[in-house]
Amino acid sequence: MNPSKEKYEKSLVKILIRLNPNVDADIIDFLNASDNKQGLIKEALREHIKRAKEVK
Repeated sequence: MNPSKEKYEKSLVKILIRLNPNVDADIIDFLNASDNKQGLIKEALREHIKRAKEVK
């Protein structure tokens, strides 16, 4: 890996999520239908944060 990419990778926070096909099939199907899983998750979380702030 080149040095600039290695430096960039070190600055990232990685989060693992485990999904159970028996319980989370709807989530798995929805993510699998997306071309941009990371973008979809970020968008959903930002919307959730926005709604949570409006409730307070």
